[in-house]
Amino acid sequence: MTILLRILIRGLLALFVLIILGVLIKSLLIHLVPQIKSQDLIWFLALFLGLFSRFLISAFFVKSRLAEFFDFFETLEHELTHALVATLMGSPPQSLKVTQKRGGEISLSKSNLLIALAPYLLPLWTGLSVGICFIAPASQRSSYLLIPWFLSGLYLYRLCRELRPYQTDFATPGFTLALLLSVLFQVVFLVILFTLSGSPNWSWFVHLPESGLALFKAAVMISQQGWSELRILN
Repeated sequence: MTILLRILIRGLLALFVLIILGVLIKSLLIHLVPQIKSQDLIWFLALFLGLFSRFLISAFFVKSRLAEFFDFFETLEHELTHALVATLMGSPPQSLKVTQKRGGEISLSKSNLLIALAPYLLPLWTGLSVGICFIAPASQRSSYLLIPWFLSGLYLYRLCRELRPYQTDFATPGFTLALLLSVLFQVVFLVILFTLSGSPNWSWFVHLPESGLALFKAAVMISQQGWSELRILN
């Protein structure tokens, strides 16, 4: 009973934090980019919901079955992406192993840059979900499209966790090149997903640089004020 109560409390706390983060992100986006459409706002909220929900699962449910479930499917996606790209390039995997607690391992007869970096460039589950969305009835497609946006958030969490200098996949290309290519591919993929999600109004993107600059200036001003008050107190 104590364990169930503890899980319930953690779940409610994580849900509360997630709701607060969602409200803050929505307010921030509207404040920074007033020109953004409500439908576009929903896509980005789904993205952040996936990202932060995965983070909260790791933070509040460490070593739980829920966290292990997500870890397993992230590892499965990682290894399957290696296998898929390798097969398409004429080097099908000789063996593939995925475990719940010890990660995964794939054996290939040969490899190259694209095969090595495939899991950091291509969000497999998100791509599959996009395909499923376009099989769905046209009248319900906008609702189904929330799924790939949510999965994109989960993928970004995995990407942030796996993009580290000592990752074995980066032995040949190096961490810097892997990081640059990964960021580039994610931007391209999100632009494609945004385009597929309807008839996007790209005009509000023009205002992002000036909104970002305004946010930076506000942060500098607050820092300067805080530093001045600290000096007065000392």
